[in-house]
Amino acid sequence: MPGKQSAAKSTASKDIPPQLFEHVLREDWGRAMLMWERETKRGYQFEDGQLRVFKKGFYHLLKPVAASDTPDGLSLDDLTKRVKLAGKRRKAREKAKKNKRTLYTLDDQITAFGVEFPKGFTGDTWREKIRGGEGVRRLKRHRDPAIAQARELLAPDELQALLAAGDTDEIYKRALAVASCTDMVTTTHAKAIKNLRGDGRVAFAEALVDLLYGTDPHSARFDSFVGTMKSCAWPLATVFSALVYPTEHVCVRPSSFRSQARWMDPDLDHPTVPNAEIYRRYLAMTLAIRDELERNSQSPADLLDVSEFIRLTTRQAAKRLARMTYH
Repeated sequence: MPGKQSAAKSTASKDIPPQLFEHVLREDWGRAMLMWERETKRGYQFEDGQLRVFKKGFYHLLKPVAASDTPDGLSLDDLTKRVKLAGKRRKAREKAKKNKRTLYTLDDQITAFGVEFPKGFTGDTWREKIRGGEGVRRLKRHRDPAIAQARELLAPDELQALLAAGDTDEIYKRALAVASCTDMVTTTHAKAIKNLRGDGRVAFAEALVDLLYGTDPHSARFDSFVGTMKSCAWPLATVFSALVYPTEHVCVRPSSFRSQARWMDPDLDHPTVPNAEIYRRYLAMTLAIRDELERNSQSPADLLDVSEFIRLTTRQAAKRLARMTYH
C-alpha cells in the first residue's frame, strides 16, 4: 500500500547516529538532523521547526556540519539539542492541531506582551504593576522591595553569624518574613515553614544558609533544602534564591511554567515535589525566554521580570482558549 514501508526498507531516527546537516542553498532553515530513511527518500528535521523530505538525487544538498562551522561559539551538542527541540515543538503543534486546540508560541506571547505593556519592562505601567520601588506604595506583588528585604534579612554575614551562635530560630523567623512579604508564596505554601518545630526548624535554617551560600553543587543543596519540609511547593523551594540572586535564579510558579513548557520544552515532566533536575530545566527555559526577549528589543531587569512575563502571557493564552468553542 502507498505510504507503508517494510521494516527492512525503513530506518527510524533511533537507529540513525546523530549528525547535523545544513542545506547548501537555504541556510535560513538552520541545521537539520536525519530523522528517517525510506528507500528513495529521507526526512530531515530542521531547526526552524519544519520536517522536510528529500528524494534521492537531492541528498547532496545537505552537507554535514563540522564543529568548526558552528555559530556563536555553540557546540555541536548545543545545536543538536536545538534541532531535537524543534522536532518536539513540531509534534506538539501537530498534536494541538489534531485536538483542534491552539498552541501559543513564544513569538505570540511577546506580541501579546507588547500590546499590554507598550513600553515593556522599563515603562511606568510595568514599574507600578510589577516592580514597585521609590514613589510607589508597596504591595505584595512588587518585586524591588521584596528583593531589598530578602537581601537585608538574608545577608550572608548575618546568617553565618546567627548560625555560628546557634540562633537558628532567628534565621527561621527571617525566612518566614521574606516568604510572607511577596505574593509569589501563598499562605498555604508558607505553612510548610510555619509547621516546622524543634529540630525541623534547625534543619531548615541550616539548609537555607547552605542553599544560598554553600559551596557544594547547587543540585545537592536544592534537594537538601526541599527535604527539610513536608509538602514543599515549587514557589517556596525557589523564592529565596530568586530574591537574593534575581539575575541567576527564578521563582517557579508551577501553573504558568507548565503552560510555558507546552511550547518551550514539550516533554518536560512537572512533578509536584520540587527537585533539582526539573528546576535546572525550568531555569534553562527561563534563560532562553530572557534571551529571546532581548533579541526582540525587550530588556527584563532580571529573571523575576521573565517569570512575570511567563505568568501574564500564559494567562492571556489560557483566557483565549477558554473563549474558543471547538466543533
